[in-house]
Amino acid sequence: MSVVIAFPNQRTIKPALSKCLKAIAICEHDPSLLLLAAAAATRLVRDGPWISEQVAVDRLAIAFLALAELLGVTNAEEAL
Repeated sequence: MSVVIAFPNQRTIKPALSKCLKAIAICEHDPSLLLLAAAAATRLVRDGPWISEQVAVDRLAIAFLALAELLGVTNAEEAL
């Protein structure tokens, strides 16, 4: 016998893309800075103090965009 836990119905939270892109632009295509931005953004979500859901989504979007640029993914913004 298995127990099914219902997934809560919550609203979709979209990242503030313009702010996230500004954070990536600061890195000026420098791979070490992009990797640092991705690591810092995920660390702040995981280990940082309590933050709002919007801030968490924005930070994860920054990490996603930084890694996408490192990997040469084009149009990563459209995936968000």
